[in-house]
Parts: sequence; structure tokens; C-alpha cells
Amino acid sequence: MKSGFPLPAILHSEGQHITLPLKKDTRNVLRATARKMREDLARVLDLTSFGLGQMTIGTLLNRMVLGHIDNMTGEISVLKGLQGAKG
Repeated sequence: MKSGFPLPAILHSEGQHITLPLKKDTRNVLRATARKMREDLARVLDLTSFGLGQMTIGTLLNRMVLGHIDNMTGEISVLKGLQGAKG
């Protein structure tokens, strides 16, 4: 059964990935954790009181992270412009 959760790997200087040999219990814990995370991220929240309607936790986190990156990029651009540089 494939969980979609990547098993830990080591990246060598030659760029080759080597999957670590994990004990069966460790693999089972990783798979169960990944399954629980998917269930949690798919849970729907009612955010209508904030004007956001209903959305999943995954969507909310995604919007927060992307919104933060977007804001930071804009602020960097403004500071560069104040110093006479482009964009």
C-alpha cells in the first residue's frame, strides 16, 4: 500500500538518493501519520463570520502561506525601489 508519504532519503554529493532502511513499525507510523494529516487537511471549517465562507484546513493554510509570500515579495520590491533599483 502506497501512502504518498515519502520515506526519508539521503542525498549524496553525486545527487543520488538512497532510501533509508526503516523498521516495519516506523513505516507503519509514517503511513498512519500521513493518512491522519490528509484527513485533518480535508476537514471543512466554517469561516463565514470572517467573510471567508467554508474551506478546508488545507486551503486555509495554503492561502495563508501564499498570501504571506506575496506580501513579503511586495515589500522587498518596494524597498528595492526606494533604493533606486528595479522591481
